[in-house]
Amino acid sequence: MNNLTQDEIRQLQKEKTFKVGDLTFALEDFNILTEFKSGLASHEDIAGENEIYAILDLRQDEVMKQKGAIREIISKIQRLRKRIGLNMQDDIVVSVTCAPDSKFLGKALQAHAKMVEQAVKKVVVFDYQEQLYPWGEVDGTVEGEHYVVRVCQPNLRLDGKKITVPLA
Repeated sequence: MNNLTQDEIRQLQKEKTFKVGDLTFALEDFNILTEFKSGLASHEDIAGENEIYAILDLRQDEVMKQKGAIREIISKIQRLRKRIGLNMQDDIVVSVTCAPDSKFLGKALQAHAKMVEQAVKKVVVFDYQEQLYPWGEVDGTVEGEHYVVRVCQPNLRLDGKKITVPLA
């Protein structure tokens, strides 16, 4: 039965049966295919049922790529924190650095700094400073650009003087 009309298909879907002469067919007896005359581009996908369909554009824009890179950096921070043996409540400073001439990663860190700070719930420094005492570090590459993540001891002060306490 290749030549059912749209109305007959709707009736079949609504009533779950379709009669042809003395024969009655169940909805399960049919395989209903929906074709799109224009076709889909390679970056598109379609989802839906009955008469409602959505065509999705699966291309990543710059913001999506940046957020993906930031999620990867956040994941590295959390794994480094765990490897060192720190909890979410431990006081730390996180340093994330990339090359000064970084085009993609520098923009991503600048645009989504709050996202990193909210995820790690600590101060995040985007320019490593020698006065920070790193407990551990890990590096990675995103979009061909190298970065380094350091989990550092916070600056502690006693009577106005900075002190360094190594992690036990």
